[in-house]
Amino acid sequence: MENDGEQKVKQETWNPLEANPKRLFDYPDLKVLCAEKVEGQFYERKSRRQPDELAKTICAFANSNRDKGGLLAIGISDSGEIEGIRNRDDLNVNSILTYHNYTGAPTEKKIFDCMNNKGQEDQILLIYVPYLPDRVAETSKGKAYVRNGDKTVELRDADKRQLEYEKGQISFEDEI
Repeated sequence: MENDGEQKVKQETWNPLEANPKRLFDYPDLKVLCAEKVEGQFYERKSRRQPDELAKTICAFANSNRDKGGLLAIGISDSGEIEGIRNRDDLNVNSILTYHNYTGAPTEKKIFDCMNNKGQEDQILLIYVPYLPDRVAETSKGKAYVRNGDKTVELRDADKRQLEYEKGQISFEDEI
């Protein structure tokens, strides 16, 4: 019986229409995290990124995906190879961990031990971003983003204003 339950969890994780980024954060499955064509509305992976670039994706997840949010994995290439985050000249983990300075969106993060594509012990960084129901998440530069499939899209001022209305951050009466 336990195996059936385990299998069901994996099937739900694989189904993009029923994606559960929080479950994948809580119970990381490298087969899913590294699978082809798994990136999309709820999941993004990056080999490396600067913290201000991560903030865009984090804000997009916080502004999209009601009741689900999104998951960002650092140390996995777009092709699904685990490059890891340790012992890399092109990546400063301490710098990446300052991403919260570039966005006001709430997140949970964890370092996950794994083997990299060279067969060495390594780690990936997982960042879970819950949906932010009551305000628009912005970067430290005042920019707002949403997720559109596997793309992070910057909102124009009018679209940002509409999202503020939808989230109840502002109301028509406030502007009169």
